[in-house]
Amino acid sequence: MKPYRRILIGLSLLAAMIFIASSLLTPGSGRSLKSPDGKYEATAWNAQRYTLLRGKVDSIDIKIVDTQSGYIIWHSERYPVRGETLPRYRGSKPDSIVWAPDSKSVTIDAGGSVETTWSVP
Repeated sequence: MKPYRRILIGLSLLAAMIFIASSLLTPGSGRSLKSPDGKYEATAWNAQRYTLLRGKVDSIDIKIVDTQSGYIIWHSERYPVRGETLPRYRGSKPDSIVWAPDSKSVTIDAGGSVETTWSVP
């Protein structure tokens, strides 16, 4: 095998390893909160990942799940515009998920000035 081919193969393997490592190690924060009656659970998660074509990509993933059946009632994925502040679901903002006292709706901070309320059956 010619030396330039070895270098090319080595660089290709290195690039593949960096891409795989950056997609597996996605920093972010998440929070789950059960409804007052315990029938539902709301989960909000933000993540940052890096792609070869777009660079850094932020995303916010929100789910509402029926705890008895595991059925996903609502699922939303949001990609904020560059520069928009991502919500931190751990620690400093415990009110990022707020259930109504009757468990009929949940309000979740979805980043920036976006706050969304979902109704559950």
